Amino acid sequence: MLSNLLQETRHSFRTLGRNPGLTATVLLTIGLAVGANTTVFTLVNSLLLEHPSYIQAPDRLVRITNMNQRTRSGSFSLRDYRSYRDNSSVFSGFAARSSGTFSVAARGDGGTSALRLSVISSNYFDVLGVRMASGRTFRSDEDQVAGLHAVVIISDGLRERLFGDRSDVIGVTLPLNGSAFTVVGVVPPEYHGVSAIDNPADAWIPIMALPLVQPGTVLVEVDGPGIDNWLWGFARLNAGITLGQAVANMDAVAEQYYASHGATDFGVAVNGDYRFHPPQAAALRRTMRLLFLAAAMVLAVACANIASLLLARATVRRTELAVRSALGAGRRRIVQLLLTESVLLAWLGGVAGFGLALGTTRFAAVLLPLTPTVTPSPDWSVAAYAVALSTVAALVFGVVPAVAASRYDLASPLRASAGKGGRLVLRSVLVVSQAAVSLVLVTGAALFVQSARTALSIDLGFDVNTGAVAGVRLPANRYSDSQGKQFIRDALSRLSLHPDIEVAGVSYEAPLSGGGWGGSYVANDSPHPPAERQQAEFNAAGPGYFRAMGIPILEGRGFTDRDDFGPAVVVVNETLAREVWPNESPIGKSIARAPGGPPFTVVGLARDASYYSVDEDQHAFMYFSVMQQYYRSNFYIIARTDDPSAVLEPMRQQLRALDPDLLVALTTVAARVERQVGGYRVSAALAGLFAFVALLMTAVGLYGTIGYLTTRRAPEFAIRAALGARPGTVTGIVLGHGLKLVGVGVVLGATVSVGASRLLRGVLFEIDPGNPVALSISIVVLIGVAGFASYLPARRAGRVDPAVMLRVD
Repeated sequence: MLSNLLQETRHSFRTLGRNPGLTATVLLTIGLAVGANTTVFTLVNSLLLEHPSYIQAPDRLVRITNMNQRTRSGSFSLRDYRSYRDNSSVFSGFAARSSGTFSVAARGDGGTSALRLSVISSNYFDVLGVRMASGRTFRSDEDQVAGLHAVVIISDGLRERLFGDRSDVIGVTLPLNGSAFTVVGVVPPEYHGVSAIDNPADAWIPIMALPLVQPGTVLVEVDGPGIDNWLWGFARLNAGITLGQAVANMDAVAEQYYASHGATDFGVAVNGDYRFHPPQAAALRRTMRLLFLAAAMVLAVACANIASLLLARATVRRTELAVRSALGAGRRRIVQLLLTESVLLAWLGGVAGFGLALGTTRFAAVLLPLTPTVTPSPDWSVAAYAVALSTVAALVFGVVPAVAASRYDLASPLRASAGKGGRLVLRSVLVVSQAAVSLVLVTGAALFVQSARTALSIDLGFDVNTGAVAGVRLPANRYSDSQGKQFIRDALSRLSLHPDIEVAGVSYEAPLSGGGWGGSYVANDSPHPPAERQQAEFNAAGPGYFRAMGIPILEGRGFTDRDDFGPAVVVVNETLAREVWPNESPIGKSIARAPGGPPFTVVGLARDASYYSVDEDQHAFMYFSVMQQYYRSNFYIIARTDDPSAVLEPMRQQLRALDPDLLVALTTVAARVERQVGGYRVSAALAGLFAFVALLMTAVGLYGTIGYLTTRRAPEFAIRAALGARPGTVTGIVLGHGLKLVGVGVVLGATVSVGASRLLRGVLFEIDPGNPVALSISIVVLIGVAGFASYLPARRAGRVDPAVMLRVD
């Protein structure tokens, strides 16, 4: 049997070499399809599936998140973390980290540099199982007393950036925001976070060291859950503990904890995937699902196209196959020969597809809605995937032509004729299938184009094109709270005098920052029961902020300079006012962060806006005064101007005129919006690309089928012409046959598109997947392409010379 297989393989190579046109077409088709699928698999495998090699036993790690009626991020407070850690009995370690990184100034041998700092529990790296490249992790006693231990772990990249070639940095003093920290550890060079799409930090400090880089930070919150949620948690399961047991244990811990504080709408979730993903990861997962589906459809169209080509090739080879049969080759041997050729073609195409993936994966990664921390590239697992996919494709597109060709019998002209008819039916079925799948892809592409257009034109509640943003980091050792406030006043005053800046404002959170700061509050004078806690998200802003952002104040006022020394005030959005004081004016009402806490008087009602992402649902939001709630040295200054890009450098110069060593990060509101809606644009572009490839393959398949039909019916068309039929009549017959095939495919594709539209819910941006306009446009496009592909052979049929054709017969 092995010798037969080797013999058939050699024969297949010779056969393919004698038909370079067909071979090249099939290799190109399968190469494109396998390459597209392999590229998508590489991205998914590298970015979403693979665990970093430096994390020990990742299957034993779980993620812990808070759950309640209003929470968005699932983060929790320091008090929540301590309660979970101290009362759970199913974990060998329970760690926490800040819900994001924040920028601080660090001074090394190469001068001052901005770095991304993450705040972690002392056991963070130990729970992950990450070993330091040099030094050690934090000790538990270094994370017990606020502001006592100034220790830091740094990345290898930061070590190189600040200290050059110096490798022994353990014990070195590293000033962070002016506070002297001692380097106790350096993470391995390959460390890039807990996943390929994590936002990795440059340095890590214990939770209790946070006040040293952010003076005024209060780490021990008022008694109660759900306040100052800023930590993410994960834990390592004890040996023998299942995920279900961990869920049950944490449910009991959370129930007891929250019940002791009178909270009824809180809970906790235990997730088997420990990895933390930035907000943009949701867009990445949507894009990956789209790409996988579209690539699979392209592969289906490619298989149908190749099957059609092989059917045509089998017709040409009917004499050869009949001779083989006459010499004793059974049907099984003929099928085996033809399948060997198909597999050989598929594997060669798979090699081409793998090579294509090598070149396209990195380019495709650049188009994704976030920047990965690793460079996706095909590996042996991807190569195995490409081989497996090619083999499956060979079986899909090779079985039908092989079985059909094995039925040739030259001894019976009647059977041969029947065989031709059967093969025409098969090719017609393949064309119908291609048309149906193509319609689904084109409809999907049309929906994603509409989705991208909607995302780009959505009203976010503020002016997108008039804001310039400067991220400012004040060194904590040189700026007290009063000096920080004075810097803000001076900066806003200087920028407002610039001729191209209409107004400047300040806030703690940047527009569309991707995540924020939230917790509970108590609203007085509301229909809710006394002291019932509500959930909201917060920002702190200063004079000029609402004008600079273009967020209308619907009632009352925004913040003014008078608020610097006046009673505590707050501005709320429409959703909060509607939920807490329905059908009432919120102006003059009061809010407290906790029962019995100091009240904040509502002085303004701001329009609802998108605060963290373009696709967020409207939720309760409030703004405190930066001057009244000043506690951090990192903030953002927003300048309103007609040309934001033109004022970025003047903003840097004006701010550095106040402090030459100031670290300033510049961008525009429009750029922040583009970073989020870019994912929808990329989805539309990729869906359009796949739809174009599918349409092209469908056109080629239809052209081949109609061309085959024209050749078979040439004598009939000659007789029609001899009897007086006009060329247009013959052309119409052929063209009509092609359009009938596509028409059947349109009906099937439209049915599938409508039924599958539910799969796109949550993927599209404010677009109904059942949109009839997208389906109608797609049908017109498909029929237009089909009409062109059918017209070319139809026109050739209409020009048949009856005298020449009948003389040949």
